[in-house]
Amino acid sequence: MKRTLVIATTSYAGMGPYVSEIVNLFSAKDNIFYFFQDYEDGFFRKNIKEELYPKSCFFKKNNSKWNKIKDLFPIKPTSHTLILKFCQKHGIKIVHFINNPGDKDLTKDLEKLGITCISTVHDLHPHESKKEWYKELRFKLIYKRLHENIVYAKNLITNSETQYEELKSSYPDKKIYYHSFPSLVTENIKNGKDMPLELETIDKPYILFFGRIEEYKGITLLYKVFTESIELSEHYTLVIAGRGTLPFTRIPNEKNVINVSSI
Repeated sequence: MKRTLVIATTSYAGMGPYVSEIVNLFSAKDNIFYFFQDYEDGFFRKNIKEELYPKSCFFKKNNSKWNKIKDLFPIKPTSHTLILKFCQKHGIKIVHFINNPGDKDLTKDLEKLGITCISTVHDLHPHESKKEWYKELRFKLIYKRLHENIVYAKNLITNSETQYEELKSSYPDKKIYYHSFPSLVTENIKNGKDMPLELETIDKPYILFFGRIEEYKGITLLYKVFTESIELSEHYTLVIAGRGTLPFTRIPNEKNVINVSSI
């Protein structure tokens, strides 16, 4: 197996468990190195097994508003140079961008070093969203750049059979690969015993919406069906647990709905 570098650029939402579940399947004996871009919560350092630390680079980046603004402009980030130096130091032959298609400028520089790049495509098309105007603008700019990176990439991998077929049809000259989606049930989830205070007093079975609150996940439809159904709203509790702004207006006379936004 050629010496490979796995690059993880985000632990946002489900991307953290996605990366850690894959990476932790490997051992220190495998010919694989790792570059993790971590944020204030240090997700990767906390969830990647310690035996892989000697073969890993943990790059800390603040998830600040200023950094989010900088990311919208074609400015070469500090991680760009670090990755190139890491590859040269360890004789890397293959780079796998595991979160999103690699930045095309970084990919070009890696290819100049004779390195083959593989990019994972999670979202071929933008998700439906309802956000403030400035967040929508940022969202569109990010997907514009994402599309440019996909167009440039030569090797793509996806965990979606539908996206796999579309990618093959849209880019017949590229090498397209499919791999099944890993489980996102981490050891922390399995062994977790914490319960939010808001749930301790619930005396009914509950329906749980868990994760980042986004329109495309169908949360508006879930809320509508729950509140309009006497059977559901009388005998169950709807628990919305996740960060984000609700994309709908809650009705004044709703029953048994809890929004645990602090999770």
